[in-house]
Amino acid sequence: MLPPVRLREGGERESRGSEVRPLRFVGLIALVAVVSLAGLLLGGAPAGAQSSTALASNFSKANGKTFGFGHEYGQSFTTRSNAAGYRLTALKLDVSVGNPQGNQPNYRIELWSMKNSLPHKGLKTLTNPSAITNGVNTWTFPEGGYDVKADTTYVVLWDVFDPVGSISALFQTTAVDSEDAGSWPIGNSAFMKTKSATSWSTNDEALQIQILGYAKTAPTAAPVQTQPPPPDPPNLARGDIQPVVTGGAPSSAASDRVGLLGAVNSRKAPGGRPGIHQVPVQISEIRSNQPSGATGSLDLRAIAASVSEELHRHSRGFYLTVMVERISGHRHLFRSGSVLDGEGRSYELARGAPLLKVRIWHVYYHSGRGMNTVELLGEVFGGRPGDRLAKPVEVCLPAPASNVERAQIAARGRLDRYWTILESYLTFDGQICAETVRVSWFTIVLEPESEHRAA
Repeated sequence: MLPPVRLREGGERESRGSEVRPLRFVGLIALVAVVSLAGLLLGGAPAGAQSSTALASNFSKANGKTFGFGHEYGQSFTTRSNAAGYRLTALKLDVSVGNPQGNQPNYRIELWSMKNSLPHKGLKTLTNPSAITNGVNTWTFPEGGYDVKADTTYVVLWDVFDPVGSISALFQTTAVDSEDAGSWPIGNSAFMKTKSATSWSTNDEALQIQILGYAKTAPTAAPVQTQPPPPDPPNLARGDIQPVVTGGAPSSAASDRVGLLGAVNSRKAPGGRPGIHQVPVQISEIRSNQPSGATGSLDLRAIAASVSEELHRHSRGFYLTVMVERISGHRHLFRSGSVLDGEGRSYELARGAPLLKVRIWHVYYHSGRGMNTVELLGEVFGGRPGDRLAKPVEVCLPAPASNVERAQIAARGRLDRYWTILESYLTFDGQICAETVRVSWFTIVLEPESEHRAA
């Protein structure tokens, strides 16, 4: 995981390069989707408003020293065990203002996750009051609140900018380790660092805080359907959300219907390991728009992590669409017959390298529409910032006949400007494999020869 980036004044977000789409596909579609592309399942209506109460508090404890805006501070707290989690709505701090007519400080307060007992990653920025005044001040979570998990430690931090203001605001602390009756656990010490420091230290006193919010209620079970759901698509490739079972054992009819995509002979009972789906890698492996053979494979055993939580209970599984393309028809993906990676290095295409376009689709039942619909995984879909899966899948392709020691799998997502050369490895059965969270285009390239070797 990348370290958190904290934008100060003048900070900018990275902009994406524009996408270049091919005008025409020249390959054959290996597998045909037989489900409706009716659109993504709309999220359910938000739960009714609930009253916020003090979930974590140490306001009643004896006052200790005070913290000012000369440092940056943070205070940890730990949620309790409500299975549905909690929604935080506000934070309260006890403040003493020495110069009410002074300039307000430039700062922000954020909620962060914790890792190894230290602040780890920013999650949400709270909304500041219009002015800090003497007494109890309130900072609110935008958009009606922020959802947090049960039995998890978080920390509220504030980031101080220049100028720090001249109102002489001081935050109250306490040296008492216990919390108010009924409170969540609050850390016995506060985090502290100067504005120029890069790491946090701890102070022997805790901030006096109140965290407001409420326990969320578990979603109600879906109503019993009066009509059975529609049948599964014939090319549905099931993952680890919902295994294919009838009673306690696999159904032979279900196994024949679901199959492993691109099995050597689609009329035979499919075999292989669950979650490993065969994919054709040459146009010759396709007959009548159906796979007649498959020398490649895709491991989808971890694909469930890319499904949004609200769709898990409606899941019907996954299916693949695999296009085997001619490289000559997609010159926009290459430069002078070679692959250019993000660092400007040029990789030679392996002789006879396949060019695959792979798409992974999550199928779920939309009870409101009474039909199956789909969500495209690995490109741009709800809840994800870009062209990535939540967990890597393993792709395996036939290793080239020569220069196999230099061969690597290259992947390029739909929005990527350059190819990514994956850390690849050879298997005993003559395949080259790699793990990736980019799923769109795949091919095999050869690493450039070193100057010494080329000589």
